[in-house]
Amino acid sequence: MKKAHQSGLSLLELLVTFVIVSMVSVLIAQGFGFGLSLYDRIESRNHKKNKEALIASWFSQVNGNLVAYSDANLSLKGESDFLTAVTANPLLGDSGVPTRVEWLLKDETLHYIEGDSDLVMMAVPGAANFVYENVAGTLSQQWPMNETDVGLPAKITLKSGDDQLLASVQRMRLEPDLLLENSLNENR
Repeated sequence: MKKAHQSGLSLLELLVTFVIVSMVSVLIAQGFGFGLSLYDRIESRNHKKNKEALIASWFSQVNGNLVAYSDANLSLKGESDFLTAVTANPLLGDSGVPTRVEWLLKDETLHYIEGDSDLVMMAVPGAANFVYENVAGTLSQQWPMNETDVGLPAKITLKSGDDQLLASVQRMRLEPDLLLENSLNENR
C-alpha cells in the first residue's frame, strides 16, 4: 500500500512553533514594560526639575524687582522662615504695580502669598531657610541685620536643609530711590 502524501504541519512542528512564538512574545512584552517604566522615571524626574527651575525663576523675577523703601513699615523684612516685601513684578498682579508679597516656609512647603492668594509652590526638603547677604558679604538669617541696614540685601538665597541651593536672587536696587518711592506712594 502506498502512503498518502501529507501536506501541512505535524503536531510536533506546531507545538515547537507555538513555544517559539510565545517566548518571543514574552520577551517583547518584558522589553516594552521595561521601556515604559524607564520612560516614566525619566519623565517624572524631568517634571520635578522643570518645576524647580520654574519656581526658582519666579523667585528671581519677583524678588529681583523688590522696591527699596526708607520707611521701615514698607521695607523688606525677613527671617529664616519668611520674607515679606513690596515688589514691582508680582506673579498674580499687574507688573509695575507695587504689591506686597510674602514667601513663607511652612510645614516643609514653600508658599507664595500675594493679597488673598496663598500658593503652595513646592515641597522643600528638611529645614529649608532664607539667607540674606549684605553688600559686605555678611550672611544672616534675618533682614535687616541691624538698625543701620537700609534698603535691600545684596542677595537673598533659599537653601534646603542639606544646604542645597533652591533659588537665589542678587543685584537688586539696594538703596531706596526717593524719586521712585514718591511716585509709587502717589500711585497707591
